[in-house]
Amino acid sequence: MIIKICTSFVIAATAIAAVGSVRAQASDALATIAVTGDPYYTLPHEIVIEPDTQQIGRTQQEVEGRTWRAVRSSEGRVDSITSDQCPALRNAALAFGSIARQALRAPSLAVASDPIPMGPTMKDGFSSAVTFTALQRDGARVELTAKGGAYTRWGHETVAALLECWAPLIPPPPADLTPLQLLSGLDLNSFRNSIGPSRTDGLKRPSNLGFGRVVNRDDGVALERPGDWIIGLRIIRWTPEGFIVCFADTALNGGSYNARSSLRLTNDGLGGFKAEEMLSPDPTCLPSPGQG
Repeated sequence: MIIKICTSFVIAATAIAAVGSVRAQASDALATIAVTGDPYYTLPHEIVIEPDTQQIGRTQQEVEGRTWRAVRSSEGRVDSITSDQCPALRNAALAFGSIARQALRAPSLAVASDPIPMGPTMKDGFSSAVTFTALQRDGARVELTAKGGAYTRWGHETVAALLECWAPLIPPPPADLTPLQLLSGLDLNSFRNSIGPSRTDGLKRPSNLGFGRVVNRDDGVALERPGDWIIGLRIIRWTPEGFIVCFADTALNGGSYNARSSLRLTNDGLGGFKAEEMLSPDPTCLPSPGQG
């Protein structure tokens, strides 16, 4: 995942640190963060951070008390938060103004005794670049792209901090997988359930154990071993780590067995799914009373 931050800004000189001989240029937004989507962890999206007013702050206190707005856009969906709702947004905006001064010079003028600068680094699987337009003291307009260093840290920290204030943009589950396909492909030997005492090598899918009658439910699907047992599955949500489902396991033969389990399903590499019981059950799938 690559984050590219394109920034132009208007704010008091006390809030924006100069970059070498570069100072702030008036514009509408403080920063625009374009996030390239990782197919498993986030959808492509853009975050625009802007102040509530474009006037230059008269005092440092006025600048620090200003309300900021962040608007996130992705595939037609728009989310908006303010720094009054999300203090992390104000911290991020002011932190941009505190980025340490960076020396501007032509690489060809460097000498061997100069310290080796730290270039772009990968962090959490992605890198970032900051591009912004500014004015030099002599009035020259310049466009700068910074990769690595303080700008990269700011980009990562801002995206991560704002995730605490709005839900992550998690890609939707694969469209071709239905609850019935998940349940039919489930490895019943991979987690605790009523099949435990009768497990036999090679017999692990519901069809191997006689569950053949499909029972459709409003919130999921079930497979019945006629007159004997029924197992059901409801999708709670999809995460990059797999499907979170509620698994129901109920006796139909006069027994009292009735259990529910919160499971995480992942590909077992054999065309089906293995299950891992979650340590903390989902609130919508709590164990049945008396369930061990």
